[in-house]
Amino acid sequence: NQKHGKEPPSIDPQMQLVGFNQSQKTIVVAKEIKSHELSIEFEKTIAEKKANNEEQEQIRKFENLRALELIKIYEKAINQLQTIMKTRKDDLEQKSKNMQEKMNILKQFTNHL
Repeated sequence: NQKHGKEPPSIDPQMQLVGFNQSQKTIVVAKEIKSHELSIEFEKTIAEKKANNEEQEQIRKFENLRALELIKIYEKAINQLQTIMKTRKDDLEQKSKNMQEKMNILKQFTNHL
C-alpha cells in the first residue's frame, strides 16, 4: 500500500476493540436467540407428542368402552341362547317322557292281547 503513496487508514485501537466487543455481543445474542428458538421448537415438539399421546389415550379409552359394550351385548346374547336351549331341553325331556308313557301304555295294551 505504501508503494502507491497511500497510507493504510489508521484504525483507533479503542474503536477496533469496541467493534470486536460489539461483534462478540452480536454473536452471543445470536446464540441466545438460536438457543431460545431451539428451546421453543423442543417445547413445541414435546407439546405435540403429549397431545398426540393424550389423543391416543382417549382413542384407547373409547375403544375399551366399545369393547366392554360389545362384551355385555355378547354376554346378554349368550344368556338368552342358554335360556332358549334349556327351555328346548326341558321341552324335549317332557316330550320324551310323554312318549315313554305312551309306549308303556301301548306295551300294556299289547300284553293284554
